[in-house]
Amino acid sequence: MRNRCAYLVVLLFAVFTAQAQAYSSMFVFGDSLSDDGNNALALPGFGIPQTVAPFKDGNSLAPLVPVGTYASNNYSNGPVWVDYLASALNLPLTPALLGGTNFAYGGAVTGPLGLPKTDLSPIPSLEQQASLAVATLGTLPSDALYVVWGGGNDLRALSEAFGPGLADPQTRQQAALNLQIGISQSLGNLGTTLGTLAGAGANHFLIPNLPDLGITPIARFLESGAPGTQQTLTDLSVAFNNGLASAISTMQGIPGFSLISIDIFALNHAVVDHPAPGMNVTDACTSQNGFQGCTDQQNFVYWDGIHPTTATHQQIAALAFSAVRPVPVPASLPLALGSPL
Repeated sequence: MRNRCAYLVVLLFAVFTAQAQAYSSMFVFGDSLSDDGNNALALPGFGIPQTVAPFKDGNSLAPLVPVGTYASNNYSNGPVWVDYLASALNLPLTPALLGGTNFAYGGAVTGPLGLPKTDLSPIPSLEQQASLAVATLGTLPSDALYVVWGGGNDLRALSEAFGPGLADPQTRQQAALNLQIGISQSLGNLGTTLGTLAGAGANHFLIPNLPDLGITPIARFLESGAPGTQQTLTDLSVAFNNGLASAISTMQGIPGFSLISIDIFALNHAVVDHPAPGMNVTDACTSQNGFQGCTDQQNFVYWDGIHPTTATHQQIAALAFSAVRPVPVPASLPLALGSPL
């Protein structure tokens, strides 16, 4: 089944690629899910993954949460989704630090959140990435595709700062309010990012929503020591996505402003809730063999504690491609998107 699904995705790209030259270029603004080399260039020698905790229940290794890139120069075991998407669109895509148009940095938040850990980070936020692009180029091409995907690091930081308060009856109301304020700020930062880009000439935007952070391997691991972690992260993901959907609906009514959204949350659950035979949808591939090596990478949805494998990135790219290139879709597409490669 997995080989068939992989073939279908390849076939999907082959069928669409011949018709995929509507955009002059592709710009990317985001975090580790879209970073294809900026952090590897900015932080050389800083790519040794670290574990959040050494053991679970005294015998099982925790999933990795990396502090830097892997040998692939990104946060997966191969290309990330924007690389696959750019290839399908016949467009070049290289890191901004090499003079390219991918401005995404692993660890990036959307913008100011009122949290020292994020606001004082040297990693450019999405707001700063957009400003850098405008400062570098001046006027942005109106016929380019602009990918803006962020918010996951915001929610992880907010959950770390205020999530524990939800378990305490005396602080629950204030914690919930702080989380709500944080999500609103995060969404406002995305709005500022879009405004900066649109003000410089950008017209065509692709904005994915967030996956369910509550079903990542690291969330499952932390749940054993901090019950409620998974639900908090899932609730934050849903709240963020609802707010994003509302904002997108409003912006889609602006004349000359083309905005496409894709539902990564739904794709995430389609893959995890209905796994293909033999597919591991709960563990990090990097946790195999005591971190000595992942021998069956195609059978994992998650590469480490928070990042997907390159096979999962292919699925995200296929969904994005079908959205930005609306052409007749083969009947096999739902199968290709709904089953891990």
